[in-house]
Amino acid sequence: LMPREEFVRDDDGDGFPALDGGVLACRAPPGTVPARGALDDCAPFEPSRFPDAGERCNDIDDDCDGSKLASRYLDTQLLGE
Repeated sequence: LMPREEFVRDDDGDGFPALDGGVLACRAPPGTVPARGALDDCAPFEPSRFPDAGERCNDIDDDCDGSKLASRYLDTQLLGE
């Protein structure tokens, strides 16, 4: 008998689920990821926004850290690079 574990929905397929409840199963149902160790997706229907995604210069919290600011943005270059 396989042990059951909790799986949560990953609606946008970015590997980061919305941690708002899940299902117990032996294997991951389609569209889910294991809940254990998962980080909450701040934008569960936008695949480009997830924890550690990297911040872009667009006035949106892309990396789910609660801030729109970063020391370096993915879509800009520093002068001299």
